[in-house]
Amino acid sequence: MKNVRIPHLNLVTMIGNLTADPRTNVTTRGIKVSNFHIAINKHYRTRTGETKEDVCFVGIVAWDYLAESCEKFLEKGSTILVNGELQSRSFNTADGAKRTVVEVKARNIEFLRFKQDSDEYLPCEDSENEETIIVPTETDRTPIDENIQGVIVGGKIEKSDTKEEIENQGETNK
Repeated sequence: MKNVRIPHLNLVTMIGNLTADPRTNVTTRGIKVSNFHIAINKHYRTRTGETKEDVCFVGIVAWDYLAESCEKFLEKGSTILVNGELQSRSFNTADGAKRTVVEVKARNIEFLRFKQDSDEYLPCEDSENEETIIVPTETDRTPIDENIQGVIVGGKIEKSDTKEEIENQGETNK
């Protein structure tokens, strides 16, 4: 039994909303690090049929180019998809108590909803650290809402039509 090798897997994927703006710092070596928490909501029904909601708060750490993008594009309430790995770290509080934190070290972050005032984009990959940064491009289209049929491109509304105008355009094209 000593020769059996068990594979190790440390992979996390989750979608959540930022609970506050990212806090970005620079290490003594000049590398940016961004820390923030996301809230992941779970809706479920009890046996009595009552709808309940449970929230899980998870700490996220992003490094280097990924941290720069988080600082630039994310704010409280932004929705993101995170891929990464769990890591734990220990530290001492001001009163001398030892604390241990388990958080996600982000490898990839997809910005599903982000700051509305950003016009600049950062590189999509940092091949040295194998981190992927997915930011909106001219081809990414996010629906605004059910009454206004338009898209947000690069944080700005590109087209804004009412449902009625779009239905009329469809009839004209027939």
